Amino acid sequence: MDLTEIEKKLGKVLKDQELINSLDTFFQQTDYLYRNINFYNKNVLDIGGGAGLYSFYASVKGANKVFCLEPYAEGSNNKMQEKFNQIKDSIEYDLPQVLKVYIEREKIVYPTANIIGVIPGKKEENQNVIISAHYDHLGKYKDIMFPGANDNASGVSILIELARVFSNAYQSGIKPKHNIIFLAFSAEETGVLGSEYFVENPPFSLERTIANINIDMVGRQDQYHDTIPNYIYAIAPDSLNQPIKKVMDSLNIFHNLVSLSFMEKHPAGKKFFSQASDQRHFLEKNIPAILLFNGIHKDLHKPTDTPEKLNYQTIENVGELIFMTVWELANKP
Repeated sequence: MDLTEIEKKLGKVLKDQELINSLDTFFQQTDYLYRNINFYNKNVLDIGGGAGLYSFYASVKGANKVFCLEPYAEGSNNKMQEKFNQIKDSIEYDLPQVLKVYIEREKIVYPTANIIGVIPGKKEENQNVIISAHYDHLGKYKDIMFPGANDNASGVSILIELARVFSNAYQSGIKPKHNIIFLAFSAEETGVLGSEYFVENPPFSLERTIANINIDMVGRQDQYHDTIPNYIYAIAPDSLNQPIKKVMDSLNIFHNLVSLSFMEKHPAGKKFFSQASDQRHFLEKNIPAILLFNGIHKDLHKPTDTPEKLNYQTIENVGELIFMTVWELANKP
């Protein structure tokens, strides 16, 4: 389908030629088209709400209309841009109106799979502690490779190392009371589909799950904390996750492993990021779950997310903190 056909379909919904024309830049950005349309499973981009991470590119006139700015002259959206630039961390912002874009596309099915490993607990009625990380990334587009060193090789490396350490301990006779389950999720970048499938088709009872600790991007710092070594967010809704947070925080204070933030000062940001990775579907099932995450950095979802930019000491420290937290939770009475 070419741009003219798309514009005609959009016109039936938007009925606003300026907004339709403003999509021109968006559809010419093939890299962004690849990442933000083909990589998401929604046919509706709801700019006014929802948990999806969607990008929309518009002309100045189009943006002025979305934000209800007057007059619709060149440069009149500078005030809105200045307001966004003053935001010091991720928060929700309610647009003055909702813009929905309907996109018709061909559906192609690709086979994929989640990977599961289990350290069995020795307690007769044991429960489950789940460690997870997504192993997919954006792959290759034409001749452009997206390495995904931080997103999410950093998280997968911790998952694999924890599996190795706990497995060696188990084989030497050091066994947890409860099951420790390792989950490598697929299709996170396409709309957290791997974890959605898992919670809807669990191979064991999710009702007996103590916690899910999800690792997604832990090898960098965001722009607000780039001078603070080992800065990591531990993000989760408060009411459901106090036991995990209490254990993790007390262990971190005692061992001084990372600069740990629970995003208490940014409740809207906490709500947003609680939905932004695989822990989302555990939370929707009322299962305690927490995200270990380093925040947004300039190389996110770009070919420049490369290994030499990672802070390997931070990755090691986060791994140690997760190891101790999981062992504590897996041996609770």
